[in-house]
Amino acid sequence: MFHIGQQVVCIMDNWADQDPDEVCPVKGQVYTIREIIPYTNGIHFRFEEIVNKSLHYKEGLLECHFPFYAFRPVRKTNIDVFTAMLAPADGSKVTA
Repeated sequence: MFHIGQQVVCIMDNWADQDPDEVCPVKGQVYTIREIIPYTNGIHFRFEEIVNKSLHYKEGLLECHFPFYAFRPVRKTNIDVFTAMLAPADGSKVTA
């Protein structure tokens, strides 16, 4: 479902477990996945737009990462179907 280079939107705004010196995703903002990390509660992400310094965690010295459930894929909207609905049924051009 998720892959490196994919754009996702943050749907969570509570990062209470993160170190206060770390930059965290902002709800509603779009991010590009640069790394996918297997973790105990599922996969976690690191993003192109957010690069934090490595800090000491129980797992060792590493850059923070964010859980998959805090993001959803960006939905690309294609309006071609709606544009086609505006065209006359007989294929003639509409003049304004």
